Amino acid sequence: MSGTATPVIAFLCFVSSFVAAGLLTRIQLLPDRPNPRSMHTRVTPRSGGLSLQVPFLMAIAYFAWRDGWSAHVLAVLVGSTAFSLLGLVDDAIQLSAGSRLVFQIAAASLLCYYAAPDSVQILDLLVVSGPPALAFQILWTVVCINFFNFMDGMDGLAGFQAFWFTFVGGWFIMLTAGDSPVIGRGLLCLSASLLAFLLWNLRPSTLFMGDSGSYFLGFLIGFLPLVWGHPEPRGPLLKWQPDEIAGGLDFTLGLLLFAPFLLDATLTIFRRLSDRHNIFSAHRTHLYQLLRQNGWSVSRVLVLYQIANLVCAGIAVWRERANVTADYFAAGLFLFAVVVTFIFSAATRYLLSKKAA
Repeated sequence: MSGTATPVIAFLCFVSSFVAAGLLTRIQLLPDRPNPRSMHTRVTPRSGGLSLQVPFLMAIAYFAWRDGWSAHVLAVLVGSTAFSLLGLVDDAIQLSAGSRLVFQIAAASLLCYYAAPDSVQILDLLVVSGPPALAFQILWTVVCINFFNFMDGMDGLAGFQAFWFTFVGGWFIMLTAGDSPVIGRGLLCLSASLLAFLLWNLRPSTLFMGDSGSYFLGFLIGFLPLVWGHPEPRGPLLKWQPDEIAGGLDFTLGLLLFAPFLLDATLTIFRRLSDRHNIFSAHRTHLYQLLRQNGWSVSRVLVLYQIANLVCAGIAVWRERANVTADYFAAGLFLFAVVVTFIFSAATRYLLSKKAA
């Protein structure tokens, strides 16, 4: 079964997630009642994260038992369970923002200290080592958890973002003979579970992933790019390497695969800060929310974000195959980001002005 184990386990994950999601929909576990910020109009259970996490944990445990355990795999198992449980508690009793953040920072600190490498390579251009690398890894993990949670507000949106990350990331690990084949196989199985979940989550949604799902997926999106590749050897605190060839299974790949959500959440926070709004208060000013309020259908918004995901995945593939140096790649990516940021900012300002009128 060794040659066919991954597709078989992925199929079993798809089936088990589909059945579990159906059961969670039927029993109405943790009902989400609409409020002024909601984009749904009827009571919908928000326990769908359980239908994703349990099959993923079982798949990872199986592959680790078969192929060998590592510190990275153990950290993924412990971290995904811990953050899923935190989200489940938050779904049930609505924890305060402060208590959530304290737990997130503490858990991310322990996991990064235990399993993350001593250095992190950013945009192929800069290698950060030692305490600054650890601080960056903790911050990045916590940011991804919260940004993914912020963006989980429309049928199918977060599920598709997580699908592209797990599917493309899993294939990159398998095709580049990465040091984390267990994680690669687990990600491909999780992408199958996400497809099953999306059958219940697409409009009209009968099941939300809830905080248990968004914290779990946000943790994986933040933590895995730190540990899934070949770690850089520890060196000086900061190392500039413009002549390095861009590419590889590293942090930059994860950054690219999460870029659509990262861009939306980051620019929305900066815009609200510039407008002197409380960034911790509930709002409906993310791009996808503004598009919906201006008459765009859910399917049309989803198509726009999937185009963005495909573009980012295409950049990741091009980076792997183009054989360009780090300085050229970083400069090109910077110019591309500037153009996209200008278009995004102009579009959101226009939509906000229409909303105000």
